[in-house]
Amino acid sequence: MVYKSKSGIIFKKCEFCNKELNEREKSFCDIATTQTGVIRAICNNCLDTKFNGRYPAKTTNRFMGIGVDFYGKKNYNPNDTSYTSIEWFVFIFLPIIPLKAFRIRKIGHEIANYIIYRRESIKYDIISQIPLSANKGLIIKTYISVYAFLSLMIGSAILSIYYPQFVIVPILLVVIYLIWYLIKH
Repeated sequence: MVYKSKSGIIFKKCEFCNKELNEREKSFCDIATTQTGVIRAICNNCLDTKFNGRYPAKTTNRFMGIGVDFYGKKNYNPNDTSYTSIEWFVFIFLPIIPLKAFRIRKIGHEIANYIIYRRESIKYDIISQIPLSANKGLIIKTYISVYAFLSLMIGSAILSIYYPQFVIVPILLVVIYLIWYLIKH
């Protein structure tokens, strides 16, 4: 039987050991790509040795607040600690464009220290990709919460110019945001 791609991607060689993939491995990579949105060409041997038999995880990447990150948490399942979340393009840590929706599980993070900056990436186990249209409520809630907070910050800062007693409001908002961020991550 000749393998036919459903994702439109042709998998030829394993990206880790450069071994030619057989038809079954190509089919597995194709199905996993359509289900998770994570594109990996991987043979059975590398899957078992490098990833303990599970399809590789997705990592969020940002450089100085610009990149891709997950925001929002919906339909939490306490049995496997998975939940639905939206992958966003972020600019200065603010979600700008929703890219994809996934059912994910947080599995850890990695820290890379460079000379000039420190980069922290969170790793997620992608369980399945969900249509973005099914999560309109989560997208709207994320926009409202982030931009309402930003409006309060800017409004309070402007108001504190004319009324010095309002200087405390932006500081309190920053503290609340930092507490929320620490709880989220």
